[in-house]
Amino acid sequence: MSFKKSALSGQLYFLASQILKICRANGFLPFLDKSLPIPNESTESADGTLLPNPAFDQWILTDQNLSAAICATISASILPYVLHLDHTADIWHLLETRFQAANRSRMIQLKNELYNISLKNSSIVQYLNEVKTLVDNIAAAGSKIDPEEIILHILNGITTGLPIF
Repeated sequence: MSFKKSALSGQLYFLASQILKICRANGFLPFLDKSLPIPNESTESADGTLLPNPAFDQWILTDQNLSAAICATISASILPYVLHLDHTADIWHLLETRFQAANRSRMIQLKNELYNISLKNSSIVQYLNEVKTLVDNIAAAGSKIDPEEIILHILNGITTGLPIF
């Protein structure tokens, strides 16, 4: 499976995670990564006549239902980028590649916010909630931060907001 946590951002990551779970549970992962070849539309009978291929009919039915499900769940701002694509794997690949660069930028922005967070005029509860939100967003974007590093940022932010003795 070509899906990478770091390749997708925020809400799209959560959506992708749900799609992956549904596809995994139902044996549809090969539709996302093109590991299942597209069957021929027709087969040749013994006398040389072309007949509809039931394997293709089943494949196209599943592929188009998955494509429709993905298109139905993505935001309207993303939809124009995928509407012209015919198959689930093509949609999935475009979503991965399209949001990879945006995700890197977002990750840098979130980590910078965490590194520079300070207590200022917030209550300690508000401050800790802000830190938790940033850490959760960083995790949702596919990166992990060591718990000791989080504690260090919390303490650094608290000391910048306290008066010096």
